[in-house]
Amino acid sequence: MNQGIYEELITQLVSEQLKSVDNKKFYLKKNLIDKEEASNVLSNHLSRTLKQAFDIIGKNKVDEQIEIANKIIKLLKEELSKQNFDGDLVY
Repeated sequence: MNQGIYEELITQLVSEQLKSVDNKKFYLKKNLIDKEEASNVLSNHLSRTLKQAFDIIGKNKVDEQIEIANKIIKLLKEELSKQNFDGDLVY
């Protein structure tokens, strides 16, 4: 089996690391996210990022985690003005 990273999003960190890869030793193939899978791929990425952020905040700071979660939900509401996310706010 070929060694490498498969089906991963190219984040800013990955992009920076790819710049240092020797193109003579490694083959880099980049594909666009499949339109049918985009919502799953991106939401999974966001979920992992949010989990990491909430872990950094700490278990004893649930109020702060909720505040940040609600800010994200409000941002979604603002960006997607046709949708109502009020019912998703955490109390």
